[in-house]
Amino acid sequence: MNQSEFEAQIKPFFWMEHESSVSLCLNAGEYRQAIFDARKDEGFEGSGYDWGSLAAVFIAEQAPDLQGIVRFDPEAGMFTAYSKSTG
Repeated sequence: MNQSEFEAQIKPFFWMEHESSVSLCLNAGEYRQAIFDARKDEGFEGSGYDWGSLAAVFIAEQAPDLQGIVRFDPEAGMFTAYSKSTG
């Protein structure tokens, strides 16, 4: 798979490579915002923190072997998952 195909496959997320890690990022507040808006009375805003909570539950329930390998660094406007593992 070439870079362009990879980027299209992970969209709306985007990939960043760093010196010693890789990150998968999402601009929070843009993707699936209607779902968060419908649950606003429950305290959801669609922030990076909300995406981080969803991702942590997903990893715990669907991919527990990734716990401790994939880490999260959410902020208000961005969700980031990162790892230093390459394999």
